[in-house]
Amino acid sequence: PADVFGLKDRGRIAVGNAADLVVLDPRTVASGPLERRYDLPEGEERLIAKATGIDAVIVNGRQLPAPDAPAAEPLAGRVLPMREAEPA
Repeated sequence: PADVFGLKDRGRIAVGNAADLVVLDPRTVASGPLERRYDLPEGEERLIAKATGIDAVIVNGRQLPAPDAPAAEPLAGRVLPMREAEPA
């Protein structure tokens, strides 16, 4: 996926790359049912699907808190901007 999105320092565990990892159990990883949330600015909605079978998410070498746990400090990483699709 990193190559598809043009992320040069991600997608492989290697010296010099960002330490972004997802620890999962391939036998149990799955997506839960879709849920509507109204937590965007001005009450706008979004759809989410909670994951199962994911043991940890590590961003920039720091483990993120569990999805329902409060974050004790600002989260690592940043939201990447959308990139225009390349012509097929």
